[in-house]
Amino acid sequence: MRRRRPGRPRKQAGRRTASGAVARQDRVKPTFELLRHRQALVGPQADPCLAENPLGVLLAHGLISAEEQMAGQRFAWLYRLTVGRQTVRSSDPLMPREEAGPAAATPPLGPGQAAWLAARQADLARARQDLLARGPRVYEMVQRYAIAQQHADWMGCRRPLTKREAEALSQVQEGLTCLAHSFGLTAGSRGQIEREHCAEG
Repeated sequence: MRRRRPGRPRKQAGRRTASGAVARQDRVKPTFELLRHRQALVGPQADPCLAENPLGVLLAHGLISAEEQMAGQRFAWLYRLTVGRQTVRSSDPLMPREEAGPAAATPPLGPGQAAWLAARQADLARARQDLLARGPRVYEMVQRYAIAQQHADWMGCRRPLTKREAEALSQVQEGLTCLAHSFGLTAGSRGQIEREHCAEG
């Protein structure tokens, strides 16, 4: 058994600030290989940032519309918000400022917080019901690519899709179209949805 050396523990290695605290590490930049892989996924003319999730790849190749991408992102956001955690933060969108609590809100929720969270849960339940009405396979595909963000080999490929891959794409498109109608998303909704998602993140 290794014994601990007597005396004060060694200081953590690394660059330090003027106060003596260990400086935060700079953000690691993506490698050239990663950037090239992202560009290959979305094509030479598209924004490589779209390769960060499957919906972005589909949008880059014109397989879904911007409204359908927003619908998938909103569905995933509602899932994380209502299923992933059961507290409301003061930074959450549409939160009444007079009801906003501290950033690390803990139960019990205030009246305004509970109403806001209940409204988001209702949005998620309605979207789920609409998806399930299209069939369990459609719901599964939207969960896989919008919530779990699983990339598929056929996304971004330049070869013809197999029958199974074409069916998966059709089911994703059907599900995202359903969500866009469920959320009432239009071309003018992008700014509001992006502000909501940025506030939640």
